[in-house]
Amino acid sequence: VDVQRNMAELTPQDRAAIAAYLKAIPAHPNGYPARKKTAN
Repeated sequence: VDVQRNMAELTPQDRAAIAAYLKAIPAHPNGYPARKKTAN
């Protein structure tokens, strides 16, 4: 998978920065937002 290959090439400092960012952003209170129903 391309994402996994690209992540493997990041420096440990870059991976730590990404992890810190993801831990810092607030979670959605309900997890993922509900999907909107589409009219058929």
